[in-house]
Amino acid sequence: MGSHLHAEWPFATSKKAQESPRPFLEKTLADLEPLANNSFSGTMNNVVEFSCQGCEERVKVLLKAIEAKHHAACLTCGLRYRAEKVDDGWMFYPDEPPFNCDSCGNKTYVASGRVKVGYEFPCRSCGRKFVIVRSDWRYAPLEKLDQEAEPK
Repeated sequence: MGSHLHAEWPFATSKKAQESPRPFLEKTLADLEPLANNSFSGTMNNVVEFSCQGCEERVKVLLKAIEAKHHAACLTCGLRYRAEKVDDGWMFYPDEPPFNCDSCGNKTYVASGRVKVGYEFPCRSCGRKFVIVRSDWRYAPLEKLDQEAEPK
């Protein structure tokens, strides 16, 4: 490739016939294209994984970050967690208060950044829909709003 990029100099021992560099450069470009269009990065860090209670996605956090801050966050839904060391592992507890479903009794966690008056969310277990009705995180079932349900 260097011979195609550099000018001929007068003391060269061999004189090449002038041929088009195009076929060589096209082949080189085709060989290098996958490397230029893709990236690969790798780290040798320990990672801790847990399931998000807000969106059920897998959350991956660097062990060093957990040891230093004792906090983690789901990058999908934004739910924040407090991390506690137990035996040889870590336990993660949501930093947000749960919303309790009055139909099935299960808890639903919603990231505090999303909670505002008018925000609707379903119960993760039964699917019943709720809406935030007051600025102090009071909520009510959507189907009872027309009947002036007492907020929780």
